[in-house]
Amino acid sequence: MSKKIVKDYDKDNLYIFKDNFFVENTINILYYIKEKPLNSFFIILSTFIVLVLFLNLLKSEKFDLKTISSSKIKIKRKVEILNGDFSVIEPNFSEDGKKIIFVKKYKNEYFLSEVNSNGTKEKEYLKKDNYLNNCLNKTNFEKKISKPIFYNNKIIFVSNFEGKNKIYLLNKKTEKVNLLFKTKFDVSSPCLSPDKKSLIFQILINNNYDLWVYNFRTKKIKKLLQTKFDEALPEWSENGKFITYTSNQSGKFEIWIYNFEKKRSFQLTKTIGNSSNSSISPDNKKIIFLSEIDNNKEVFIINSDGSELKRLTFTKKKDELSCRFSKNGEEILATYSEKNMDKIKANLFILEKIKD
Repeated sequence: MSKKIVKDYDKDNLYIFKDNFFVENTINILYYIKEKPLNSFFIILSTFIVLVLFLNLLKSEKFDLKTISSSKIKIKRKVEILNGDFSVIEPNFSEDGKKIIFVKKYKNEYFLSEVNSNGTKEKEYLKKDNYLNNCLNKTNFEKKISKPIFYNNKIIFVSNFEGKNKIYLLNKKTEKVNLLFKTKFDVSSPCLSPDKKSLIFQILINNNYDLWVYNFRTKKIKKLLQTKFDEALPEWSENGKFITYTSNQSGKFEIWIYNFEKKRSFQLTKTIGNSSNSSISPDNKKIIFLSEIDNNKEVFIINSDGSELKRLTFTKKKDELSCRFSKNGEEILATYSEKNMDKIKANLFILEKIKD
């Protein structure tokens, strides 16, 4: 068997399955049949054995969310921390990791909600502000809220209260809402720098998403990445040296990295389906993200240098909608939706990473 054939096939088509026994060995067998047909009896026998092993794996817990193993990484569902007839959207940890902020949707109403990381003492926001209520009364479309972030004693969030998506600032004590900055364009997906001096966000100009930066001191915005492709969903590393983002520059959406020192970008992932929603570990060494595979969105993990890509979740009846590293890097906060459901229900849980 030609080593070049296997390497090219693995690199271009099934890189994310490089540790999967069934896929790798089946590919090797198929190429072996093509190049050495005289040994077909042994090949057919080997194929049968591999298929039996694969069917046994399907029956085991390795393909269930509760116990998932992939080489040196094990993931299990630790706890479902919220349960109710509502949707949980884009959860995020506080700086100390003790609280979680998220968008809570109940029927057609959106709220900002804060809860302890163990699911206790939930508090809802955006119920008292006069500015907000005036905006809601003047518009007749569905008002949405997204991407909340803790910022000192405030909460940064996105909403279309005034028509287009804008970035707002909520004072947690007074619950007063203010527009962070003015722009005629649609802006969303803010990401706070580690030193809390800047905010990267995506901006929609001429049907194209670009990345811009807001400076809290100067209160001005300036462009960071602007190309003929989409650059969206930025996430800042803890050391402040790079960001991850989603781009379709390669022909479909993949995770890219922009290095501030070198002032250039490079493609991090090369997966089968579209990839997005990245999150960087506290030590800046690993990145988790969502990717489409087997008609599902699943959680994957990769080193920040592009090596050791692993699939973490194998959920057939659920779509993972978001994933975030905890502040200690040992847990992943995730949301999912049930298949064939009009809404997301009881969907905030924590995946705990266990070291071998």
